[in-house]
Amino acid sequence: MTVTIEASDINNSLNNLAFDSSDPQSIDSSEFEELLKRRQDVVVIDVRSPGEFQSVHIEGSYNIPIGEIKGSISKIASKISGPVVLICQAGIRSEQAAEILNAAGVQDIRILEGGIGAWRSFGGQVAIGQGRWAMDRQVRLISGSVVMGGIALGSFPKLRFVRLLPFLVGVGLVHSSVTNSCLLARLLGRLSYNKGPRYDLDSVLDLAFG
Repeated sequence: MTVTIEASDINNSLNNLAFDSSDPQSIDSSEFEELLKRRQDVVVIDVRSPGEFQSVHIEGSYNIPIGEIKGSISKIASKISGPVVLICQAGIRSEQAAEILNAAGVQDIRILEGGIGAWRSFGGQVAIGQGRWAMDRQVRLISGSVVMGGIALGSFPKLRFVRLLPFLVGVGLVHSSVTNSCLLARLLGRLSYNKGPRYDLDSVLDLAFG
């Protein structure tokens, strides 16, 4: 038995697979690559910090940090008029951004699984700029340093109180997992190291959505 599949049927299936729900859904790097080839109306939004974006980003993507989405959701939601794909370093911030945008009434949202890290592992093309550590790498460095410092310094009798630091780090990590958020990442995002060049949200929105 021979089954004939028309090219138009394949195109329609891909379109429906990509954007057929009002709820944010994830796509892997292979689906993302195919989506970019077949849908010219898709806008790719990178929700990492400007510094991370300047370091490396997917060509053609636009940088709207998660902090801007939280602080200017009404303005951003009113500008989005078509399908968008959200990306970050590993996927967590994209999920947060998707929840905020969806709650504001934005539909046709997809999240790139594994973020730009997965995209690079897949072999996807990126634009490389000034090197900066990714936010999750910075968080791991700070957390690990605090734990090691707390254990080492806590061995001195007069500094036993610092033994509380590793416990606090543990509490923070548990809270981060439960709430799918990271206070330390938000604080680090305010550093000049992560801000990159002067950021203008209105200009980015005009470029991305007209």
